[in-house]
Amino acid sequence: MRKHMLCLPSMAMMMIIVLFAAVPTRAAEKVLYSFCPDKSAGCPDGANPVADLVLDAAGNIWGTTKNGGQSGLGTVFELTASSGFTKLGQVYSFRGGANDGANPEAGLVFSPATGILYGTTASGGSSNCNGGCGTVFALQPGSSPFTDQILHFFSGAPRDGANPTAELLMDASGDLYGTTANGGSSAACNGGCGTVFLSNPLGYRVIHNFAGSSDGANPAAGLVFDAQNNLWGTAREGGANGFGTVFELTAAPSFGLGEVYSFKGVQSKDGANPAAALTFDTLDIDGGYLYGTTSAGGLADCAGGCGTVFELQPMTGSYERIYSFTGKNGAAPIARLAIETTAGNSNYGSLYGTASLGGDTAGVCGTAGCGTAFEICPPTQTCPWKETTLFRFNGIKGQTPAAGMLLSVTAPDNPKSILPPQIGKGTCTSNCIAAAAAGGTQMEGVVYQITGP
Repeated sequence: MRKHMLCLPSMAMMMIIVLFAAVPTRAAEKVLYSFCPDKSAGCPDGANPVADLVLDAAGNIWGTTKNGGQSGLGTVFELTASSGFTKLGQVYSFRGGANDGANPEAGLVFSPATGILYGTTASGGSSNCNGGCGTVFALQPGSSPFTDQILHFFSGAPRDGANPTAELLMDASGDLYGTTANGGSSAACNGGCGTVFLSNPLGYRVIHNFAGSSDGANPAAGLVFDAQNNLWGTAREGGANGFGTVFELTAAPSFGLGEVYSFKGVQSKDGANPAAALTFDTLDIDGGYLYGTTSAGGLADCAGGCGTVFELQPMTGSYERIYSFTGKNGAAPIARLAIETTAGNSNYGSLYGTASLGGDTAGVCGTAGCGTAFEICPPTQTCPWKETTLFRFNGIKGQTPAAGMLLSVTAPDNPKSILPPQIGKGTCTSNCIAAAAAGGTQMEGVVYQITGP
């Protein structure tokens, strides 16, 4: 665990803190693209982007929308680098039914080796589930006709999953790992407690069925590798206290259940119900730390708690809640955190993320709030982690962000700087880009950019 002592400010410092507290936000936000410019046409570009964005080899941004498109069942979209990510390139509309997926809630993963995009849809395909059990699919950018290839149709059967809502994780061999929120063999959950699966050219198999008890249930988020190639993830429900878990599956080929942390909920000021994937800091001096969020728990300023940010050390299993949201500065974080790399300091970097609710409660935001973008600064030897609200969404410039940020990986004054893959390090300066699920000119979602202080 990172050691630090509580920083007790002097009266002068307390005055400075109060003065700074009056400043509402630290950065500005610019809408690059607003979805559904023509609702009368049924939102052909898509609506409600809820997932992380990713870059292809040419630096174009790709993402998914849960709804909209030619059939109203969601899209895969491209924003071209040549336009400054303000204009659409290719768009694929899901058709649903028995032969195609529908309603993607997960971001895409790009394979540099093949140039192919891989993703999941939460519904479509097999009729064993209401609306379909979901799919794993592949898309080739630049192909004509631009259509998807279904790699797996989920069935919801005892040895299969159903309804994947999380992005895939690709290893060095091109194998794809993912989770399903439902399905699997356990009868402890209505519709199944969910699974972890492996998909590759040799086929598809479930490598873990959640039991709904100590290991957790209903994972809504994707996976990440630690330094030993163990898989780590979060389960939104289940665990020893019913508030969800962080779980480990040991490295291939065993995939045995390893460490499990069970959240305790708001009564213990701990987190509850994690909905976001973990982020692994590979450069930490202590062998790496995992960082994540919980959508509830923490402080009781919100019903059930406003949510938390936490760190976990894989080698020791030690856990620490490092921040609790208050509602005013955000609530219900459900997106993966991104880690900054600071020049000359490879061990510590700020965490950047979004909270789906809280913040601005004026106008269209209502009492739930439109959400926020935030930075959690790392501790020094004398002071703990510190939260700064970068900006509060206001509806017109976005609302209800459910996606994490893409960060710059080169100097902010470099005009050729590009963004990294969705699980990368970088510096969040003037070109951090993400999607918000609602808001914009038609309130159907936006892609936005942090434009600096």
